[in-house]
Amino acid sequence: MISEKIVDYIDNCIVNKKLFADIVYYIHTTLITYMCLAYLLPKKFIYLNTLLFPIVLIHWLTNKHYCILTQLEFKLRGQYIPSNFESIHDDSLFVKRAINIELTNKFIYLFSAGLFGYSWYKSIKKYYLK
Repeated sequence: MISEKIVDYIDNCIVNKKLFADIVYYIHTTLITYMCLAYLLPKKFIYLNTLLFPIVLIHWLTNKHYCILTQLEFKLRGQYIPSNFESIHDDSLFVKRAINIELTNKFIYLFSAGLFGYSWYKSIKKYYLK
């Protein structure tokens, strides 16, 4: 899979892996926050969100329901990345680590996709229809 090759390449190039993993985590957090709340921003800041959700959704569907940022962070931290989304039972998903609540992987995926989809819909409506 191409995302695994990209993650391996970056992992081999980084000297301070913990620092870079923390940076990836904060970028991930910022991106998720933006995707969830973009429709609340002024119109000039919404355009990116109208493009971002379809790209992220296609990426999830073609990458076994994994985000490349999660994979990169795990690789840099030396943590195990399960090969199957359904086999994850620990705190390896971003949402489980961010909110520290035990949820099923399927629920997290559906909730995230629904929340991003709702924000995308509201962004499209605000940017193009108003």
